[in-house]
Amino acid sequence: MTSFKTIDGTIVPTVTAEQMRRIDGIAVQEFGIDLLQMMENAGRNLAQQAMDMLGSEPSKAPILIAAGAGGNGGGGLCCARHLHNRGCSVVILLDRDPDLFQGAPRDAASRLIEGICRSGKPVLSLDIPSGTDATTGEISGQVVRPSRTLTLALPKAGLSETPGDLYLADIGLPPELFRSVGISFPQIFQNNDTVKLFKN
Repeated sequence: MTSFKTIDGTIVPTVTAEQMRRIDGIAVQEFGIDLLQMMENAGRNLAQQAMDMLGSEPSKAPILIAAGAGGNGGGGLCCARHLHNRGCSVVILLDRDPDLFQGAPRDAASRLIEGICRSGKPVLSLDIPSGTDATTGEISGQVVRPSRTLTLALPKAGLSETPGDLYLADIGLPPELFRSVGISFPQIFQNNDTVKLFKN
């Protein structure tokens, strides 16, 4: 399976979508880590990445946050709040369809992605770019081509061919949780909540 590495060469393993669902379930059921807590951590880290891309000054131009109904959509909404609190102008486009960006984007989601791609603006994706299969990297229909992706907990196997820079965010899951599913998680968040990843 694909792996990534940090700038100092530390190997970071990837997970499939199914493995990540299992990890999320164990986090909630056995470690008592609330999904809202994970979303908040994701959103705060995403906002920091957005500010890094924008520079030190809050954006006067509106920042579009496109969010679906799932957990990553929740992270996007938390990000919007953090950006607003930092003085940024934020516009939220929320789709409550639980199937938004699951499989090939269609209808409104497909048109939205097409518009994002045509905008020429920097794009920051959360966890996995919309239209990309998290496990295989397969692209079906319209796909977001991000300038940067912030993936959560562990990088997804399907990110190996995603364009742009890749960062990994700590969302508060302890190493013991990963060990419980047979994954050795390196200590990479000693100095920061996010680290840049490179293809191994």
